[in-house]
Amino acid sequence: MGIGAACSPNPCGGACCTATGCIFGAVTLCTNGFFSGVGTTCATATCAGACCRAGQCVVVPRVECSNTFRGAGTTCVPNLCCPADFNRSGVVNVQDIFDFLAGWFAGNSAADFNWVNGIGVQDIFDFLAAWFAGC
Repeated sequence: MGIGAACSPNPCGGACCTATGCIFGAVTLCTNGFFSGVGTTCATATCAGACCRAGQCVVVPRVECSNTFRGAGTTCVPNLCCPADFNRSGVVNVQDIFDFLAGWFAGNSAADFNWVNGIGVQDIFDFLAAWFAGC
């Protein structure tokens, strides 16, 4: 199909994998997810992404991840299952603390470390506990 060709009846649609599941629509409507490709359906899309299981990262479809799912299209490199590696550099070091605090003070949603009641002081304590525990 060439650029500007009509999408009739709707060959331009595809599966949009979101953190909560799959929706079908045009790529332009997939703003909060991972578009798995034109012509895919929610039945055929894997919506695979990084899944954290006991500190290990595996790439599986969302429906197969009963633990922390990092999002469709995410990979395990760097290890997304190491919460202490805040900046995802692949190394846990003091820069992670600086980056976490910068995000916390800026109100960055990534600083909602414990995913409870938004960004709060408890997020700092929980991040530091994870940082000292390491990966």
